[in-house]
Amino acid sequence: MKKMIGIVLMSFFLTGCSMISLGLYGKEFQDKLDAFESNANQFNMEISNELKISQYNPISNQTKVDTTTQIASVEYQKSPYYVHYSEDNKNWIQTQHEGIKRTFEYNPYNQYQNKFFYTEIDNPADMMGGLEIDTKHLTIQKKGNHTYILKGVLENFFLDSELEQFYDALYIWMPTKKTENQIQTRLTVIFGEDTVQYALSFEFTHNNITIEYDYHNDISTQPFELLDVNDETAFYPLPNLTKPVLVDASKPIIYKGHQNPFGKYQLYLEPGNYAIYVNDEQSSQLSKFSILPTDNSYQSLATFPMYTNVPMPLNRLFTIAQAGYYDLLVEYESSLNPYVVEIKSLDKTLLDLTQPDLIIHSSGEYTYEFTDIFDILTLRFDLPVGTTISIHGSSALRLIYQDNGNPYYISSILSWEDISLIQSNSVQWVYMSTDAILGTPLPFTITVTIP
Repeated sequence: MKKMIGIVLMSFFLTGCSMISLGLYGKEFQDKLDAFESNANQFNMEISNELKISQYNPISNQTKVDTTTQIASVEYQKSPYYVHYSEDNKNWIQTQHEGIKRTFEYNPYNQYQNKFFYTEIDNPADMMGGLEIDTKHLTIQKKGNHTYILKGVLENFFLDSELEQFYDALYIWMPTKKTENQIQTRLTVIFGEDTVQYALSFEFTHNNITIEYDYHNDISTQPFELLDVNDETAFYPLPNLTKPVLVDASKPIIYKGHQNPFGKYQLYLEPGNYAIYVNDEQSSQLSKFSILPTDNSYQSLATFPMYTNVPMPLNRLFTIAQAGYYDLLVEYESSLNPYVVEIKSLDKTLLDLTQPDLIIHSSGEYTYEFTDIFDILTLRFDLPVGTTISIHGSSALRLIYQDNGNPYYISSILSWEDISLIQSNSVQWVYMSTDAILGTPLPFTITVTIP
């Protein structure tokens, strides 16, 4: 966030400075800073940042000039710690809990039902930097009663950690460290009744390249409302691989846009069978959803584990054996419409692989229909080996059966709206489902012929 421009965006709070040596006007300057900070808890900052790079070519006798400008806003609260940083279409919120800083990112232009989508990012650094002004090595001028001008080398203005960021960024144009090529810097501070304005600038030339840097920050004590990513009326969580957000499995999960299409949510589930419903079926056919243990093993808890190419909707059926917390791994396919993902508990009678809905032990014709995409018909055929089992209906019907008794399943789709199986064991289990989006019931017929 603070390194968005070629140098460093100094979103530090000026009144956090520490005078190593007060010097002339030093105590007076410090007292004014302390008074400004102690009179308020919230501070607004309007920041502008300009970097100008001029590169002279002695052969052509021409100078190429590139200028980069950056504008940002910062809302800072001292206690409890809170920072809201806004720049272009990016926003960051940083809070602190039990001494640990957490940083969240959201895009104000990606909304659904007037709510923002957010994600937590790895950024343990303090978004508010620090000043450590060594006035012993600076010259301080005072103009009137409200303006102070501090001049000196760059290293006398900053904490070592902040200074290193400057030098790391400057290295691309000028190899420099604290003991080399000292950069002359000017800091102007203007005090108002409830404002502080300050500007920092420096310029240097190295190998025909001139760097000019100007930074302005206008600080006021105007109060503001805090944003809380845990507020469900204002924010939706995005999936996150390293920092998944705990969501309520009984409520819809919303996703929109293109940020973080691959990641995890975390949820609590009771034992049972679950189906994942998705509203945007056209694009969600390619989207992937899986419920996993939270141990990062990526071992899917699918009801029908298969080798590869798990078809819809079988890849959205999951069986939970024990109550606890689980990861919902998602991979959203690009879509113009928002995704609404729902995790619904299925009645045990709808999906119990050990209890058949129908046991067939004689020749005959059996007619059924599906009314929901997650309807599963469990069949057990107690028939002589060599019996022909014919199924007639829509090509949207699927047959699922185990592969030679191992834990994995095979799925077959009806070809030309008809399929025949030959009984290979005295007892054979077959499960039937559909991958159609059902608007009306889907009937089918099972015909058994014993030779």
